Amino acid sequence: MPHLQPRLSQGLFVSQPLEGKVSRLWTIQLSRKITAPDGRPLGVVVASLNQNYFMEVYRGVELGHSGGVVLAGLDGGIRARVINQQRQDTDKALPDQLVQQLRIKPEGALVARSSDGLERIIGFSRVDGYPLVVLTGTAQ
Repeated sequence: MPHLQPRLSQGLFVSQPLEGKVSRLWTIQLSRKITAPDGRPLGVVVASLNQNYFMEVYRGVELGHSGGVVLAGLDGGIRARVINQQRQDTDKALPDQLVQQLRIKPEGALVARSSDGLERIIGFSRVDGYPLVVLTGTAQ
């Protein structure tokens, strides 16, 4: 559990997308450790956010054929992805070389090969205070 790791013990943890065992819906788990005034862990609060929420927001962004928007973690895991205004599977990770570049600067632009094999011009910005980044890109 990430909340037991000292470097992740504070703040909000945003999981990889998970498929509900009963609901069969894809969700992103948001969790935060609750501690007593003396620092003892009391438990963890968990909320499930339907992945479709992000998908519907991103579907409204028009970036041309093969253009898209991605919400990803700095761990490389894709939380939500829409390409050409169509929902895409999130079972792939960002390429390691791209993740390394995203960790260097909080925002910027670059040219990289995405997980679907196309070379894209990508603009990115980290979500302040969280190990997340939003990427927008269009195929060259």
